[in-house]
Amino acid sequence: MGSRLGWILAAIFGGGVITIIAVVVFFPFPTEPTSRTTDTGMLSLQQPAEPISLVLGSDSGLLQGEGNAGENYRLALEKYKQNPTALTEVFKHYTQLAPGKYRLAADELRLLKEIADDVAAGAAYKQMKYYFELTPKKIELPYRPSEPSEFQDLMTVVEMLAGDYIAGGEASYPEAERRLFHLFALGYHLMAERARLAIVRRGLGLQVHACDLLIGLYRKWKKPDRAREVHRYREGLRDIRYTYGRLDSLLQPVEATEYPGDIFNLVAHHGDRAVRVEAILALGMVKLTATKRGDHRYVRKWIGSKLSSDDALERAAAECAEALDRDGLDRIARSRR
Repeated sequence: MGSRLGWILAAIFGGGVITIIAVVVFFPFPTEPTSRTTDTGMLSLQQPAEPISLVLGSDSGLLQGEGNAGENYRLALEKYKQNPTALTEVFKHYTQLAPGKYRLAADELRLLKEIADDVAAGAAYKQMKYYFELTPKKIELPYRPSEPSEFQDLMTVVEMLAGDYIAGGEASYPEAERRLFHLFALGYHLMAERARLAIVRRGLGLQVHACDLLIGLYRKWKKPDRAREVHRYREGLRDIRYTYGRLDSLLQPVEATEYPGDIFNLVAHHGDRAVRVEAILALGMVKLTATKRGDHRYVRKWIGSKLSSDDALERAAAECAEALDRDGLDRIARSRR
């Protein structure tokens, strides 16, 4: 009896050991995530902490209409690209507008207004669909979208126009305010589309800049209550800017390849599509640099999963990760230096 029990226990123990060995051999574990993605909030869809009504008020009519703001912003960008030389000449006076050392000439005002009016039309709409809707549906090496710099150019147009109105004195402050509202709405749209992390962060930056300009205007205008409201919204952007700044650093080539567990965690669990897309792209970097079998298994698993995603952006990012080779990785690394 004792001998039979011993054999049974030995068989159970031996079977358990074999199972463990089989799991380790055939299903090796990946690198564990670190505090870079396990800290509170690092996997959450981050939003501004305060309502946009603090900036726009309750009756601006902006960010409310039905339609696609992206169509209007595309028109503004097209007009911008049609007039590079003239705009460069206008922008030379950028630093002179605020102190009132320069006023825009009639032809300069007309040029800026033609572009800014399209931005104004887009600001009226609740939603923007631009990236992968009105742009080519592909992500190309070195994976940096051009949209952040393009929308920065639109910011300069609107800011200079508003600056000229401010220089015109209190009678034109309402028009300056309105133009700065449009700039704020542009930034909000870039954030809210949740397309690429760089675009989201540029949208946050435009919102901060618009808030700073509005605060300066309200101080000139002797409206301290409005200045405080806008400042409160601006402060409410602090957490999202900090968190997404940390994530952006993690998703750069060096950090991404050093912390594969965090990349897997972002791909699997982050609530923001813009962050997931960057993490999926980073899978290609991990694919070429990982040393653990478990990490290679997870790269294959997640690239395969995202290749059949319902989201076109996620599928495109997975295709990039699957195709990335050493030359491509070198191009990415050089572009981030």
